[in-house]
Amino acid sequence: MNRIWNGGLSESGGPDLSSLMTEEDNLVDSNLVKHEILGLMAYHLELARTRILDEEDTREILKALLKNLDANLSMTTEFEDVHTLVEEKVKLETESGKNLRIFLSRNDQSHYDIRSFYLDQLLVISGLLIETAGTLNSRFSGIEGYMAGYTHYRQAMPVAVATYFDYISASLLNLAEESLSLFGKLSEYCPLGYGSGYGTALPINRKAVAVRLGFRDTFNNPMLGASYRGVDEVNVVFLEARIMTSISRFAQDLMTFSSDEFGFVHLPSGFTTGSSLMPNKRNPDFLEMLQGYASESLGVLTSSLSILMNKGSGYHREFQLSKDKVVTYTLRLAEILKAFSEMSKGLEINIAGAEGLVDNSANATMEACNLFSKGTPWKDAYAKVGQTLREGGKLNSYEPVPQLSTEPGRIRDLETTVDRLKKGREELALEIIGDVKAFLGS
Repeated sequence: MNRIWNGGLSESGGPDLSSLMTEEDNLVDSNLVKHEILGLMAYHLELARTRILDEEDTREILKALLKNLDANLSMTTEFEDVHTLVEEKVKLETESGKNLRIFLSRNDQSHYDIRSFYLDQLLVISGLLIETAGTLNSRFSGIEGYMAGYTHYRQAMPVAVATYFDYISASLLNLAEESLSLFGKLSEYCPLGYGSGYGTALPINRKAVAVRLGFRDTFNNPMLGASYRGVDEVNVVFLEARIMTSISRFAQDLMTFSSDEFGFVHLPSGFTTGSSLMPNKRNPDFLEMLQGYASESLGVLTSSLSILMNKGSGYHREFQLSKDKVVTYTLRLAEILKAFSEMSKGLEINIAGAEGLVDNSANATMEACNLFSKGTPWKDAYAKVGQTLREGGKLNSYEPVPQLSTEPGRIRDLETTVDRLKKGREELALEIIGDVKAFLGS
């Protein structure tokens, strides 16, 4: 396996530990190749302004980076990590590749790569949350009818079906806003250039590199910048666990409401499976898997927090483990949300069936409120309704009015924000490529 970090006091030989040290990292790094190359391009464009390297060296390096970006490189087990892959490919093109990583460290490069990856994925996640919220809002905000509301798994009060689905839509939009807020925080400071966490000897304008890569600034204190390695993973997976906790609760509702005993929700084709033995079964396997993936998110969060604990300041190799887990889970979450969005397009509601399940006793609270509005003290009204139910009496029926929080304008505004940020990220990449081509053409 090629390793670009050999040299110095490191020694070759000994047992092959690659399966423990780099195997999973190797697979995960396939998602970071684009970010690695663009980061190096921005770095060398700034080096060109300082003339630290010979101009011909810079030209050869940038030419090789551009060629390999166009080649859509992918990781193989031949390479230890994304840094090795890119450097080996550049060195095949030019001897100048030996200066590709001048005064750069695995630490700041990895940190930049994964932070940039998270920025792209947070926009994907936000977009999918908004898309699902929009689908549910357009399909169910105007629907008439009601269903039972539950506390402690017991009927509490009737609720409008529109209110229930608006609750899901509004929850997803709130989570999308949290995702965009985290995008804003991660895009404030660029890690590239803090070296191993103690700065660099190069007189390079790190803020110029940061701005070129879409960040507002860089960390003045390199130790502060390095301290976010591992913390970024915790922040990202905490949000993802929040998303999956909500998704798991929706999944539990839909499993219950689509069961034989309830049966007023019909899950679309492809989201249930048959039994291996019982022909009568239509199992909600997709929803059950969502709950499993929600539990997995908590495992990734706990693991990422535990890896950070009781560590001295500075980089530790275990941070690679939290990176691998969170990058992998982030990609999984996008898959989950795509499928959940698709399922939301095919959900069917049997209003008559939903209303038929509402027990008369669920009208108790509104009946007590009605008595209070006519002058009966609240405690007396409460007691009177309870006595009626104990004696087997029938209460008046009350159809709940929809109570909605989701406004179509909010959905459109969030969609516009995500589209603008995605376009901005794409334009940044194109600008870097354009600047490289302009430099090579000069």
